[in-house]
Amino acid sequence: MVTLRQLVLFGLAAAVFSGCAWSQPPAEHQALAASYEISTDAKKPSLGKLLLTEQGLWGFVHARAAKEAPTFSRGELVAFLPHEGNAPAHLFGVVAERSWGVMLQRLDGRTIAFDTVRGDLVPVRSEAQLERWGICHGAGGNLADDACLGAAGRTVAWRVYGANAKHRLSVAEDDNALVLPIRTDGVVHAGRAVVRADSLERGWVAVPVRANRATVPHARVLLDTQCPDIDLTRSIQPIEILRGTVDASEHPVEIEEAAIAAGADALVRCASEEVTVQVPMLFRPRLQVTNTSASGVPYGAMRPWSFAKENRAAVESAVLLAASLSTGAGVAADFYLERTLLAAPETKTAGRLALELMQVAAAAGRPEAALRGGRAATSEAWHRQNRPAFVLGKAWVLAALGQTRSYAEAMTRVSKLAKEPANRQARLWLAWSQLRDDAGTSAKQSITRAMSVLEKSNAPKWLEAGELLVGWITSGQNTLTAPKTRLSEAFQPFDAGCEDVSTCKLDVYGRNFAALVEASSADDGAQLVEQLQSTAVAAIRPGFRLSTLDAGKLGAADSVAMRAAAMPLLSPGLREDGFRELVEDVAGAWRESGRCLEVEQTDVLVARLGDARRDHAGQAALAATRWLLAGALPSACESPRKFIQSLERGLIRYPKITTYAAPLLEALTSRASKEDRLVLLREFGDFTAEHEKGAACKRWNLALAVSSANAGRLDEAEKELTRAINCEATGEDAYEATELLIIGFLQFERSAVVPSDLSAGARARLAALVRREPVVDRVDEVCTGLLPLEYNLSRYVHPNIAALAVAMPELPTDELALETSSRSASRGIASLLVARRNLGEGRPRLAAKALAESRQAFARIDHKVGLRRVAFLESVIFGGDLEAYLEGEDKTERSVSLDSPDKLDAGEWARALMAGKAREILAAVAVDGAQLDDEAKRAALAASLIVDSEEQTVEKWRSNAGGAHLADLCGRDE
Repeated sequence: MVTLRQLVLFGLAAAVFSGCAWSQPPAEHQALAASYEISTDAKKPSLGKLLLTEQGLWGFVHARAAKEAPTFSRGELVAFLPHEGNAPAHLFGVVAERSWGVMLQRLDGRTIAFDTVRGDLVPVRSEAQLERWGICHGAGGNLADDACLGAAGRTVAWRVYGANAKHRLSVAEDDNALVLPIRTDGVVHAGRAVVRADSLERGWVAVPVRANRATVPHARVLLDTQCPDIDLTRSIQPIEILRGTVDASEHPVEIEEAAIAAGADALVRCASEEVTVQVPMLFRPRLQVTNTSASGVPYGAMRPWSFAKENRAAVESAVLLAASLSTGAGVAADFYLERTLLAAPETKTAGRLALELMQVAAAAGRPEAALRGGRAATSEAWHRQNRPAFVLGKAWVLAALGQTRSYAEAMTRVSKLAKEPANRQARLWLAWSQLRDDAGTSAKQSITRAMSVLEKSNAPKWLEAGELLVGWITSGQNTLTAPKTRLSEAFQPFDAGCEDVSTCKLDVYGRNFAALVEASSADDGAQLVEQLQSTAVAAIRPGFRLSTLDAGKLGAADSVAMRAAAMPLLSPGLREDGFRELVEDVAGAWRESGRCLEVEQTDVLVARLGDARRDHAGQAALAATRWLLAGALPSACESPRKFIQSLERGLIRYPKITTYAAPLLEALTSRASKEDRLVLLREFGDFTAEHEKGAACKRWNLALAVSSANAGRLDEAEKELTRAINCEATGEDAYEATELLIIGFLQFERSAVVPSDLSAGARARLAALVRREPVVDRVDEVCTGLLPLEYNLSRYVHPNIAALAVAMPELPTDELALETSSRSASRGIASLLVARRNLGEGRPRLAAKALAESRQAFARIDHKVGLRRVAFLESVIFGGDLEAYLEGEDKTERSVSLDSPDKLDAGEWARALMAGKAREILAAVAVDGAQLDDEAKRAALAASLIVDSEEQTVEKWRSNAGGAHLADLCGRDE
């Protein structure tokens, strides 16, 4: 006999399975979100509301007064378009049509608005509408090579849904199962795809979703020798199957030990009827809800999962779920979780996974799916709010929905529940997640509290793992500082051999890294970079050592790519040194080949750099690497000025970049044109003065001061010198002597006096610079009158400063401006050149006037080199008295024959020089065997000063040095 209660239950079941679920509209007061008002125009009446239900579906409930509310068909794509420009838009699929409206499943991953937003609800049908939403579509199962999917780049993943030719989605009956009615039929990411091909033959649509990385990590599965072969070909990840003995217990730390020892990402052991999947999670990538504080290891991975051996679909999906979870492939993990739940819907394990892995769907941008699974799994629970797993999952759902305050309240509830003795798993999860969050930061109290929880929970293995984690990250070294334990010993050895680069794979701990790099050649650069990019990041990774990167076998671009790809794999304490070496590689490439270094797949490398929070140890170096790849390299390729602009932008977020920028700045100048060098010098001087305040700041601004001083721009030089003095170089100041020299030189420029308050060393250098006695620049330069006449400030400053200094245009001549020492020196040199030209052309009177003017200019600044040179020419040619010569009569001198140079006296040599016979004199004295007296030697040197270059004259002096005949020129008794 059938009771009334049974009839009611049969009726309800029939209603559900006949498509009559949601016969009543969802109640607004029970909705998680009810802030979307639907209207065709911001000023028109409401047509209804969008309500988010606790079952993970949205209801569009028509307003009672609405006369023309929009209607939609099952499977149709529908978009919410806000009337306000800054409100989020959303994409839905229609699950069910009802008289009161429709039930919808959200397909996008955008943040939910919780302030009232008005917008329109419109169908997405045409090609233009699909394109507007970035939706790709097609038919057939070959999606990895689809042009539309590939065009979005590697940082975009795709969820693929089965559809018909009119883009209507396949929708299962909404029977309140563990998964939502619109099921994911495939995932495409970074050129790889996993799909249910049979469900896509009629058609498919693909919705873009933000990926947490730009590569699909490879994974290694350790399959126990007692297990049959498991088909893992339907994996979006490259999978390597290892065979061995899996004897780990169910304890998470022992699972971790076994995974470390094998270098595996998932462990599979088999009994007669069951297959058990174990997931290492202690040191593996955390789940994270984007742009929120919701992060932690997967709660559901703290215990193994078991499935019936004959349920091959569930086993395969569960193994792939484990591999994707432990390698941080979040979108793939969400897909495999759904496939696992669908493959074993009635099992206890499926219910546990739906509940304890609510984090997975929430972190993948599908909080409604997480909510559906958690509620369905706890449908028989008397009070869900007393279940830590559900409250934790609900907290992550709220975080993904953008409800920050509600998330915090839920996590407070989790903490309260975790204190109850029965909830030990929640207590350990909270403590471990806290350690993973705060290890490497300054939150020492938080770390201490977490370790205390582990200790009080009588969890010695967890405590051992915590000590290992904190010791590893805070030590800043690639060594394990915790006491030797089974767990720490599991990390060794890491330097196995690697004969074949194509088969030698990395694991997350760096095993084989040294051997792999050693075995690589220049042709293997791209392959090595690809391996690094597709290696998941573990919290402890001792095999990735900085010294290993110094192979030096790769080209510049591959070397930079390899270092960048390895940055997140290095211990946080080694990243700063790693980035410094990366900068040196870039700077070396710029110096060798110019400022345009093209590194392939920089978007992939950049997306890889976000594995740690900004306040974690080593994060500044990751941020700087991101700037170098995405900002510095492309901007430098455009122009040096663009590089500076990129540097300025980078400083806004990552101030520490200035610590590393100096080698790049110097490399940019090494191959720049004269004009670009000047622009760069000024830009870099300004930049370092404002931001760097260290040795680089002093170097660039002293170089600017030298450049300005050389060009006679004294006011500019003084400003730049002041800026350099204020640069506050720490430690021993290598540029102090240069700084003092410039100070003295600028004072000398205005006063022609060597300052008395300089140190003895600075006074000596300044005296040499401005051609005061003693003037000996090198041991072989002992003739004062033959030293260079020009002031050469660059020669006396630090080599690093001289290398950066550039030639600036001099200021226009202003006759009323203050006469500087450099200008007097220039006048003296110019007059001496006039005298030489006139002597060479036989115009002695004009030459004498020019020599007198030169002497006057040199005398003003006590220019010993110039004065001795003028005095020597005056003595040899004009008898030592220019004034007397100029006051005498201008008469034609009798010609002198140079046929017998050994018979000429001083007067005859002088007349020959006045007659413009300097070249003939040099030819005459160069005859082999010629016997020359001192007067002939003096005349020959004077002739050389008239027609030869300074270098040629110095060579002649060196070959004929000796005697007292050059005392007036050289300034000493020979």
